[in-house]
Parts: sequence; structure tokens; C-alpha cells
Amino acid sequence: MIIAAISTLFFALVIVTFIATGIHAHWTQGSMGSALVLAVCGAAVIYQASRFIQSASAVQKMPPLVFHPKEVVSVVCGALAAAMLVREGSLSPVMASALVGIAAGTWISGYAFSLYCGSFIGMTGAWILSYPELLAAALIAGVVFTLARKGFHGMGGKLGVTAFFGVAVTAICFLDVRYLNLEAVVVLNLDQDVGLLLACAGAAFLTQWLHYSKRLHAVASSGWVGLAGALMTGLFPLLHPGLLAAAIFSASFSGMCSTQRIRRPQTILMAGSLCGLLFLLTEPVFFLFGGKLGTIAFTASLVAKTMEEGIRPPPTLFSAASRGRSSVF
Repeated sequence: MIIAAISTLFFALVIVTFIATGIHAHWTQGSMGSALVLAVCGAAVIYQASRFIQSASAVQKMPPLVFHPKEVVSVVCGALAAAMLVREGSLSPVMASALVGIAAGTWISGYAFSLYCGSFIGMTGAWILSYPELLAAALIAGVVFTLARKGFHGMGGKLGVTAFFGVAVTAICFLDVRYLNLEAVVVLNLDQDVGLLLACAGAAFLTQWLHYSKRLHAVASSGWVGLAGALMTGLFPLLHPGLLAAAIFSASFSGMCSTQRIRRPQTILMAGSLCGLLFLLTEPVFFLFGGKLGTIAFTASLVAKTMEEGIRPPPTLFSAASRGRSSVF
């Protein structure tokens, strides 16, 4: 129970810090409405963290903490593979990470989650992390991956939060903080952005459908949706293709949620739409930081879960009657 509680608190702290950065950016620019939306999302994250912790406290026996060096190595391998596809192969970050996810989920399923987590680190801009710094970020994320697996178990986007933590810690150590772009905000254009929200809702739903109905690995499901988004977004002139592809990829992580956590298809659609909204609200902040898309998805999934359940006292234990397979490590 202690391990699960500490892991949950850790992930909640990373998310709240990310959201607070976005609130600061909008607040300083006078965009109070956007800051309020982000504040509500932060409150939902804190609320869900308390529910997960109290649910974990009802479990009498928890498995011991085990460190898996091979998982750390696989995170590093995923990061290097995606980075090389982007920097040496001239692929887009979304396409590179999606290809790593498809390969891992199809042929290396035992390490699919850790490889996918590493691929998000490889999406980081070359001007943010050099290869040695990328290696340091992957090692940090790899340790978090294997030690904090019990926190928020079953929620989509957690791999991205893990990657984002490694990238952010490393970047802050080596990068001038002025490049974090904490003052930038985005102006919403509803005529254009409605299409993005709908695309994100569809991406989240399609990912979960591929996993549960077509029995694809959760990582491969997300990878295929991300790859399709990267290839097809040029057909839709609603937004810059790179941004639309990134938003769709982010929403696919919400679709990785276990049905033990989010049970209703309409809630997954809601989570995907929230991904699009949060993507727009935080797009200039931490620009090209690996793991940011998963962090957005994780936040959106927790907000959607709160809206599905409503505000009520936490249960003593998740229903044993739920038969949903766990999608995330």
C-alpha cells in the first residue's frame, strides 16, 4: 500500500506541476478563463489521487517492490531508437514514436510498455537534449518506470508522465530555463479547433476499440492510431498538420485506459476531446519536451474519470466484478 500511495503521489505531483506551469502562463497574459479550466483539471487530478490512495489502503497485501534492470535498459533503447529515427532518419517525432510502439507491441510485447515509454523521450527536440543528455533522461525515466508502476495503475498516459519527468529533470539541469517558454499562451479559434477536438475523441475511442475488440496490444493500438494520424492529417487543413498529428497521438494514450478505470465508451470520447482542449491550452509550454503528450492524456483521463463517477466518497476497493483487462503496466 505504501508503494502504491507514494507512486500515486509522485505522478500527481508531476501532473500538478505541469498544470501549474500552464496556469502561470495564462494568468500572466490575462487569459483567466483558460487558467480556470486548467485549475479545475488540477483539482480533478488531486481528487483522483486521493481516491486511488484510499482504494489502495483497502488492499491488505501488496506485492513487494522489485527493481527490473532490463526494463530500464529497454526504456533507454526505446529512447535511442525514436531519437535516431527523428534526428538521423528525418521522421516526425510522432511517426518515430508510433513506429517504435507498433514494433514493440507486435514483436516485443514483454517490454512493449517500457520501450514505448522510452520512445517518448526520443521525441524530445535535439536542441533541448543532446544524445548524452537523452541517455540521462532515459535512465531517470527507466528507474521511475520500474519503481512507480503501482501508482495510478490502469490509467492511460502514465508512460508519458514517466518520460516527461525524466526529460524535464534533465532539461532543467542542462538547459537555460528561459527556453521553457513559460510565458507563451495560445489563442483558441473555435471554428478551427472543433475539428481537432472531434479528431482527438475519435483517436481515443479507436485506440480502445483496437485493443479490446481487435485484441491488439495496447501499445500497438496507440501506435497504429498515431501513425495513421501522422499520415492523414495533411488531408485536413483545419490546423497545422504537425500539431493535429501530435494532438491525435496524445488522445490515443487516453484510449489505453483499462476498462477497470474508465468503463463507458462515451467517457473515452470525452477524455479524447479533453486531450484536444488541454493540448491547445498548453501547446506552447514545454514545447517539444518528450512525454508532454502523455502528460496531457493522463490529465484528461483523470478529469474524464471524475466526470464519469461524480464527486463521491472513495470506495474501499475497486469492484472485483469488473472484467476489463488492464491496458497499462
